[in-house]
Amino acid sequence: MLLLSQFCIDVVNYFVEVRGSNFGGDFIVFWTAAHLLGQGDIAHIYDTTIIDQAIASLESMRIIRPFVYPPYALFLLWPLRDLDYNDAVALWSVLPLPFYFGLVLLLSKQSLSRYGDLLSQTKLCAVICAFMLPALAANIFTGQSAAFIALAFLAAGWCWTRYPVLAGICIGLVAIKPQLGLLMPFALIAARQWRIVASATLTIITMAAAATLWLGASIWTDYLHMTQHFGIFLDIHADYFAKLGMSTYTSLQALRVTWISPPIAAVAQAVVTLSLAVFIFRLFRDRDPGRHDLRFGMLACSALLATPYTLCYDAPLLAAAVIPLLARIWHRGVNNVLEIITFAAFVAMPFAQPMFAPWHVPFGLISNGLLLLVLWRHYRQEKAEIGA
Repeated sequence: MLLLSQFCIDVVNYFVEVRGSNFGGDFIVFWTAAHLLGQGDIAHIYDTTIIDQAIASLESMRIIRPFVYPPYALFLLWPLRDLDYNDAVALWSVLPLPFYFGLVLLLSKQSLSRYGDLLSQTKLCAVICAFMLPALAANIFTGQSAAFIALAFLAAGWCWTRYPVLAGICIGLVAIKPQLGLLMPFALIAARQWRIVASATLTIITMAAAATLWLGASIWTDYLHMTQHFGIFLDIHADYFAKLGMSTYTSLQALRVTWISPPIAAVAQAVVTLSLAVFIFRLFRDRDPGRHDLRFGMLACSALLATPYTLCYDAPLLAAAVIPLLARIWHRGVNNVLEIITFAAFVAMPFAQPMFAPWHVPFGLISNGLLLLVLWRHYRQEKAEIGA
């Protein structure tokens, strides 16, 4: 109730404070791309002129918001092309929420299915939804796409053992933000989910082909140029992103330690990414359906750690990790103080990360790392119990 009240108060205050001006933060990127698309002005969707000027003049990221998503992401934006800004951002912010909470309910029932208490499942779902409100608020206030990506990711987890073709389609949709699917092939190959692999591959190929037929082959050249220019811009403004970063690369730069240069942070990120790829591959070789929710939760945590560019507004994805952990705590009780600390850090993360930024504390990385560690402890415990 406290989290729900806080969420409602934040939403009301947010809209009151921005009355008379554009709200939604980074949503201006998607709205502009949608309107350029509706006007047929394809050439300017990935126009690098503004970002090149920003690189030359070292302007703040706050006023430079280029569209850096793959061309097939424009299918998601097409319905917004004729809407004014306020209507578009309202639709963008509200539309994913009922589906998101619906998936939370389905995944909660999946994790608690072994215990068979319908009333307990309903109560747990309410608790999990409350725990996810801070992360959803961070996404809504920034106008980002993380809620839509989380929908595809969570749906893939629920369909994984039931509807492999549909799970593959959902994984293909995660490619709208491709860096978050970096570890997915390792999980699928290890689990020998060939139908999901085929479905995901076909989905991505179909989306890419449809975007090419719709927008022309040159759109891919424009997109690649934009990603290269934006990568340079990210390095120049690393301090800005480090304040909200959840990955190893951005978090190490947030430490402001003199000997941690960008190349060293990049090497550290590469080591973490390779280690997580091996970890996920070995983890998903165990195909016991009773622990699928734990494995998929660890995949969600690892997805945010494996890419060098993830920020706190990507946290809605972590519902896949919160659900199996709370389900076990709901049934067994709290095992240790670490679990309490982990949940406190997760709930506080969207608020605490900017607060701790002046002290160069990588709060997002720590919070996500704790969540992964606690899930792994439960996984090992259950595996030992089955072995015994």
